[in-house]
Amino acid sequence: MYRREESVIIGRNRPSMAAMNKIYFENLKVLRFEVVDRSVKRGVTLDTAENKDELYPHQMKPILVVMRIFSIFPVELSSEVPRFRLISPIMAYSVCFYAVTMISTYFNVCNIASALLFKKNNLLFSTVLLSIIISVFMCCYMPLLCWVDIKGTVQYMKKWMKFQEIFLSVTKQHLTLALRRRCFIYAAISVLLGTVLSFFGCYMPGAKFCGFPLYYIFLTLTTCLESYWIIGFNALAIAGCSLAKRFKNDLRQTGPSAKMIEEYRILRLRLSRLVSDAGGVMGKVMIVNVISFGCLASMSLYTSLSMDSEERKIEKIGMGTLAATGILHLYSLCNAASKATYSVKTMIQEELQFIRISSESDAVGKAVTAFLQTILLNPPIISMLGFADINRGLFTAYASATVTYLVVLLQFDLGERVDKYDMNIVQNCTGV
Repeated sequence: MYRREESVIIGRNRPSMAAMNKIYFENLKVLRFEVVDRSVKRGVTLDTAENKDELYPHQMKPILVVMRIFSIFPVELSSEVPRFRLISPIMAYSVCFYAVTMISTYFNVCNIASALLFKKNNLLFSTVLLSIIISVFMCCYMPLLCWVDIKGTVQYMKKWMKFQEIFLSVTKQHLTLALRRRCFIYAAISVLLGTVLSFFGCYMPGAKFCGFPLYYIFLTLTTCLESYWIIGFNALAIAGCSLAKRFKNDLRQTGPSAKMIEEYRILRLRLSRLVSDAGGVMGKVMIVNVISFGCLASMSLYTSLSMDSEERKIEKIGMGTLAATGILHLYSLCNAASKATYSVKTMIQEELQFIRISSESDAVGKAVTAFLQTILLNPPIISMLGFADINRGLFTAYASATVTYLVVLLQFDLGERVDKYDMNIVQNCTGV
């Protein structure tokens, strides 16, 4: 069935990406017909209520509901497949919610303008004021960018559902994600953190209680989006582990065969495609969100370290909590992406190397070589639209930049305190 592909892959010359992509889509069409045929013969289907509950959109539904409430996910979830319609009740609700958010944004802009014009600012107050500006900016752009990318997000969910269907046909077992309870927990934590951090935000220097709605919307949206990405990466890691586990079980039960290895190769290609597309799901929002929230976490950490613990205890605790939340979310995001990449890239590759050494069949050897070549040419990489790869190295770079940033700012703050101390001494001496 795949003789044409073997002649291309196993040749002496290294195949080009165009040749590999052409082979991939040709084999994918063949596999789709096989999926339908085998599903009919065995009665395998995803139409039962229990099976539908295991689908990716249904597992992610708790966190998606919170995103719908805050207007950044105007998608109809009542049907089996998520649908986006520009003219729909949920879209009208999202536009109204965004308009109300802009009213709160207006009052905060007035507050920022009055603070800049009529108040005597120091470095600490300017840092806090900049964090308010970031909050205003993110509340303005975040829903709009989510609406721009919403069609791609819905399409990504459909790709997930198709992958689960092919996984069921090839492995004869359902892909159990078991993420619904985790989504409930993350959704509750997002709402709770938004409430707590907004309360502390009202006590920041230069902040007012009229800005509470804006702080709440901004912080809840940010933590909710971070949770959505983290859970999505966890789902990819679970899929990679399940694929490797089923591959090993089939090898033990039936032994290696060229056809079985070829089916798993196509299945792994689909999963690698999901991993690579994960960074593009709301990718514009992810880029600005990571940069803005990272800067806000760094500034909050600086504010917490600079404040006098006796005079500004509530503000110090609030800034420390916000900094810890931002750093923890960024680490969780990078760690989840690294786990997803590792599980898809390396777990099944180890078993293939063992088959390649121990197998005596020429057909099996060629199929394994093709599988390994496919893994080499299609690495699973989660990238923010090509600007940066999301992995533990990204968090290390952020931590290094944050330490440098804090050292420089704390030096400025220390110099300002020394100047005030010298001025007080001079005034006391003059008074005497």
